[in-house]
Amino acid sequence: MLNNILFSVISLLYSIMIMIIYFSKNRLPNEENKVYKYLIICNFFGLIIEVFLATFAIHFLVDINLNLAVFILKFILYYFIIWISLFTYYIYLICTKDRVSKEDILNKKLNKMKKCLKILVLISFIVITILPMKIHGFNYTYGASVNFVYIVSGILIASWFYLLIRNIHYIKSKKYTPVFTFIALGFIVMIIQSIYPELTLMIPMQTFITFLMYFTIENPDIKMLNELYKSKELAEQNYVDKYNFLFETAAEVRSPLKEIKDICNNVDIDNKESVKGSLELVKSITKHLDFTINNVLDISVIDVNKLKIIDTKYSLENILEDILKRIMKEKNPQVKFEQKIPKNIPILYGDYIKLKQILYSILVNSLERLKEGYLLFKVDILEKYDFCRIIFTISDNGNRVSIETINEILSATGEFSKEELEELEQKEINMKLCQKVVKIMGGSMLIQSNSQGTETKLVIDQRIYQDNKEDILEKYIHEIYKSKKILIISQDKELISSLKRLCQSNNISYTNIYYGYDAIDLLKSGKCYDLILVSREMKEMNGYETFQNIKSLNIKTPIIIILNDNQDKIGKHYIKDGFTDYLLVNNLNEDFKRIINKY
Repeated sequence: MLNNILFSVISLLYSIMIMIIYFSKNRLPNEENKVYKYLIICNFFGLIIEVFLATFAIHFLVDINLNLAVFILKFILYYFIIWISLFTYYIYLICTKDRVSKEDILNKKLNKMKKCLKILVLISFIVITILPMKIHGFNYTYGASVNFVYIVSGILIASWFYLLIRNIHYIKSKKYTPVFTFIALGFIVMIIQSIYPELTLMIPMQTFITFLMYFTIENPDIKMLNELYKSKELAEQNYVDKYNFLFETAAEVRSPLKEIKDICNNVDIDNKESVKGSLELVKSITKHLDFTINNVLDISVIDVNKLKIIDTKYSLENILEDILKRIMKEKNPQVKFEQKIPKNIPILYGDYIKLKQILYSILVNSLERLKEGYLLFKVDILEKYDFCRIIFTISDNGNRVSIETINEILSATGEFSKEELEELEQKEINMKLCQKVVKIMGGSMLIQSNSQGTETKLVIDQRIYQDNKEDILEKYIHEIYKSKKILIISQDKELISSLKRLCQSNNISYTNIYYGYDAIDLLKSGKCYDLILVSREMKEMNGYETFQNIKSLNIKTPIIIILNDNQDKIGKHYIKDGFTDYLLVNNLNEDFKRIINKY
């Protein structure tokens, strides 16, 4: 008796497991998931009927009440009709979705199919209930109602073939796998059950098909989608913040240039005092331009080895929130305080205590000059690999600060005096001490003041905090997507395009960098590659210079020099100089395959 339902008992365990897995998480409310949900539930109740009710009816209830036993056993036939109707609808759904792109037409077709199948199920229930069914000992059932189920199933399976033939161009998709599996296994089960009719294999086979469908239907995790959506929102916001920053900075650069142009046009060459005053003004303006271009925009000067790293992880958002709360309490009610802070600031690594002290002191210094007016506090972030440049801007419309005072503040350098060290223990420090601390931290500060107000810019480079644990996505890529990774250093767009095409066709991951110093910074940040391809001819830093700098980092990755046409003789000299191999542009396809296979 147990041998007959052994497969069904095992299938019941699988059915319970798949139900727990599927219903434990939220899913997309699409049509495929709805059908699959009904198939899981239907299959589960089919196994319950077969393992418990049918076994009880055929082994115990037959001798007590034959009609009741037959009535209970007909529930298995009801189940077969429901399951095969649901599976037919699923096949119709995936086939129609591949052929029909318009949603309104698709919905009309699906609704029509639903009505047809509902009518078929209703009629089948009535016919099964009316037609007789007989029990063959303790083994299996037979009779007109059973034959009717076979006929209906056969008609529906024949409709599958029709649908598959119509979708012949799409059947390579993985979502058709359960259909072909059902057809293949169904044929095998029919042969086995014709020889051993006492075995109950049909429902276990349907359980296997239902289990297989879990891995083929569109079944994304809602939680994961939410995280991806949040990441997308942050990326878009990051883009907007950088775009706004660059736009504002470009305007800041244009304005001094216009001032210089106006000064040059209006200067009185014959008047020495006028020329001297104009030169002083131009000198002041160019100093501001130099700061903006070199200290703010030029993130290429961020050097990993020169950054002073203090073993402290901190959240800049929390630091700023704390500072601004204090400022809001201390400011004059007549002062309008405005803040512009990005929402996607990364977790940083550095001396947040000194940074907090400097920012608070500069803000307080601005407030002291304001009886009324406005104070603007703005933060901009520029990221480069594992580092970021933070630009703090504090603007006010308070009293003008004299040029002598500004020069005195900005020229403050050297060692700290005993008094200054004592002052550093306080919450607030003076502007000269702020300048000294900023220099110690490797940052820079600029103060501009005129009749309209004062603007202080503070620029600090900080390391982005990296968790010691490997990133989940990186770990996934490393374990599952084990493709080679290539770094391409070249400024030849046509060559880059050809190399990218070759990488894609060979399932190779690639990164393209235009300048040698950028590639060196990328490698310094800890990025690893299986192969490095370097063009010989490049601006600012050629291929050989790039190679020497990479080798100074003790990187063992094979480095391949890319040479132009008919330079194969030169290639041998590059190998003597330390390059691993060379690649010729005029023989790109063959050389690329050779190098990939070799290294």
